[in-house]
Amino acid sequence: HEFGVSRRRLHLRRELTVVLMIEAKAEGRIGPDGDEKVSFLKRDIEWDDEKKQFIWRNDLKLVMNLCDRLGLARSKGCPTPATRGVKSKDADETLSPEEKSELHSVAGSLQCIALDRPDIQYAVKALKKETSAPTRGSQGRMMRMGKSLALKPLSEWW
Repeated sequence: HEFGVSRRRLHLRRELTVVLMIEAKAEGRIGPDGDEKVSFLKRDIEWDDEKKQFIWRNDLKLVMNLCDRLGLARSKGCPTPATRGVKSKDADETLSPEEKSELHSVAGSLQCIALDRPDIQYAVKALKKETSAPTRGSQGRMMRMGKSLALKPLSEWW
């Protein structure tokens, strides 16, 4: 036994590592001497010969599912994911257990989306800090991030 792990588990880990390495290599090489466009882990990575740079696009399906879940599919959106404060009288009111659960779930989804979206990473981090004791203000900030994603669901980074 290595480090208290059974031999079978170690064997499975090694097999999984080999499979992942093969799958990553099977996607092909992208860049000047390789493919022009590759989809990897539901993200599109593209090489632009003219600008000599990579373009990385986030998974649009995650964003659209989150907007549908928040009821923001037809929202006009807002330009920024964060605000300095919520202008509401009940901003300090705590949420019900059901609302807390929903906020935790949505914050987790936002965290997955933020991996590909540097423009919302700080706002998501701030929201995740508030999830230990969420309030109506936290809920308002969550909705604002959703509206920001509804306005610009697809983002490109290079």
